[in-house]
Amino acid sequence: MVYIVQFNDGIDALDETARLHHLYDFEPTYVTMFIPVFFSSLTDDVRDRLRCEPSVRAIEYDGPATPPPSGLVHR
Repeated sequence: MVYIVQFNDGIDALDETARLHHLYDFEPTYVTMFIPVFFSSLTDDVRDRLRCEPSVRAIEYDGPATPPPSGLVHR
């Protein structure tokens, strides 16, 4: 399942996505800086664990492997 993970205001999306990637072993697909979010396929377990992270504001289901909006930073 592909999800959009949104960070709280003031969070550096690149740094925090890298930290979470190493902690929870998922592969981020795209990271944006304008709106601090990343896109990734996540297992249910990883999704639920990310919801407990203080840096994460929201996690939304994006659907099955849709192309991301233009203007995103590819990781």
